[in-house]
Amino acid sequence: MRRIRELLKNYFRHFLFLVRVEGESGWPYLAPGKRYFASGFAAPRAGDWAVFENPRDRGRILIKRVKASAGGKYIMEGAVSWGSSSRDFGLVERRFVLGRVWI
Repeated sequence: MRRIRELLKNYFRHFLFLVRVEGESGWPYLAPGKRYFASGFAAPRAGDWAVFENPRDRGRILIKRVKASAGGKYIMEGAVSWGSSSRDFGLVERRFVLGRVWI
């Protein structure tokens, strides 16, 4: 029974969770300091905002817009020219994507 409870807890944690935006690379779509719901239920598509682990620094969680996807890899970008993007950290594999942000 305990194992089932843990599985359900982990499932719902990935199904719907809150993320807090830090930084301005999503402005004006995502406001710094504001919290948004995200879900790992469906894979993000081009134009969606995604939460993911930085492929070069797995300890950092980023929120960026999906510019394009192909073959289970994503090209990510911010909304401002000075924000980090796939130019800086490379393509993001699906396994690093934690969820899609609902705004």
